[in-house]
Amino acid sequence: MLTPDLALITISTRASLKRYHDFTLTLGQGEHGDEWEFQRIGTESDKSSVEKELHELRERLAKVEEWKKRKEEIDEELGRVWLEGGEELAPPSYAEAQAGDTGEAQEKALE
Repeated sequence: MLTPDLALITISTRASLKRYHDFTLTLGQGEHGDEWEFQRIGTESDKSSVEKELHELRERLAKVEEWKKRKEEIDEELGRVWLEGGEELAPPSYAEAQAGDTGEAQEKALE
């Protein structure tokens, strides 16, 4: 339980954390960054910043599948070795075995 003589401070840029506090202290204001602003939480500005953060998070979540696909593409490219002249070097037999390939893939690697 909080007591009136206890102050909690959160240092963050996440607007969603404001619900745990009564005031916002914004540092680095002004032309030279030496000014500050102390403001009660719950103003229209606060509500707007929370909505903006939620919108940005929803946009990021919408791109997750796209990012997963791109990561798979990058992993595949990084798993290849290209020789001079444009030939692709076959993976070593142990890599094929780890990938779950057996028999035919290992025979190919030995050729």
